[in-house]
Amino acid sequence: QAGKVVGNVHSMAIKCESEEQVRDWFKKISDGGKTVWGPRGSEWGSIFGQCVDKYGITWMLNFDKK
Repeated sequence: QAGKVVGNVHSMAIKCESEEQVRDWFKKISDGGKTVWGPRGSEWGSIFGQCVDKYGITWMLNFDKK
């Protein structure tokens, strides 16, 4: 993407307390941005979602169901 400098990209990983929190925060953070992986069950047994917000920050939200 034009204007991006390698090494100037930030990512945030959030351990959520519930599936509802993953879905709620994902909806708010992804508003105006881009969905990479919509919140859903993962192969590692969690509810996981990944998006890029309108400022270009990548967010990973995870709730471990175990």
